[in-house]
Amino acid sequence: MKAIQEQLLLDDEQLFILKEHNIPRLSTPHHYHRELEIKLMITGNGKSFIGENIYDYNAGDLVLLGPNLPHHWVSSNHFEKNGTLANCIYLQFREDFMGEGFYSKTEAFKIGQLMEKSRHGIEFYGDARKRAADLLLKLQTQSGFQRLICFMELLHELAECREIKFLARANYSTFSEREKATIDRVY
Repeated sequence: MKAIQEQLLLDDEQLFILKEHNIPRLSTPHHYHRELEIKLMITGNGKSFIGENIYDYNAGDLVLLGPNLPHHWVSSNHFEKNGTLANCIYLQFREDFMGEGFYSKTEAFKIGQLMEKSRHGIEFYGDARKRAADLLLKLQTQSGFQRLICFMELLHELAECREIKFLARANYSTFSEREKATIDRVY
């Protein structure tokens, strides 16, 4: 399945985009983007397509997708069956959101390791997943500097989580290196 490149509307004044979908049926085109994405499935279930793999997703699932990793979600017909909406929150941000060299600093090293692992796509489990999901929900209510602190706490929590499952091969792409170079020049 050929993925399309999505260009996010993340401007230079924003560190991240935080959005919520609360719709009868979740169905996105197969796509990828340069930004990383953290996605929390609040209600609903269905299939997720990440890299070269297909998984069942359920309410409570939390994933981190690295840059340029093709993905999409398709919810089952739970709305038609019982009126439950497909509800998810997702956060998208650039890998270099704190500038060049940030991950080489002692305090940010583990977050840098998380960014590298994200190229596989990561699903989180256990208590750390629950704490990270709570921080993602809290992030919706924050503003200003508190929003930045909450975002950094979320990344720290994910970086510390040991209960993880990789979802795809690292740097999986539907494009050859030559095609990616052409797309990068146009982009």
